[in-house]
Amino acid sequence: YDDEDDLTVAAFEAFFRRYRKFYMEVTRQRAGFVPSEVEQLKAVYDKYDVDGNGLLDSGEMRALIAELVPEAVVSEQGKSDVLALLPKRIQAGRGSDNFSFEHFLQFLRRLIDLRDERDIIKEADVVKECSYSPEEVEGLRGIFSSH
Repeated sequence: YDDEDDLTVAAFEAFFRRYRKFYMEVTRQRAGFVPSEVEQLKAVYDKYDVDGNGLLDSGEMRALIAELVPEAVVSEQGKSDVLALLPKRIQAGRGSDNFSFEHFLQFLRRLIDLRDERDIIKEADVVKECSYSPEEVEGLRGIFSSH
């Protein structure tokens, strides 16, 4: 062990800043999905990339959405949510070369976040309306999240 090899606080902070910047970029590219989720989503994405060019045209994207977000085809609210989040060129059936896997992940993340936001609002409304205590809310979460 050599004293000259000691890690200084400044060196550690510099390393950590670089690592944080790298990790934030990777997380942004994955839209907050963990690596195993990205792998699964990539497999589904690739299944719809019929021509294998790594990009989805509007028809391929519609088919992918129908599989992953069935309520987009069934309910007006689901359709409205998807249309609000999709780029206008995809909605119009144009732009056959612009929906990359990274764009798809960003779209899916925004859709999931929108659903989560609505669920939180609905839960808060029910809690208020029923005058549930925090303990009752946690108990109900335990019941419904385990099934």
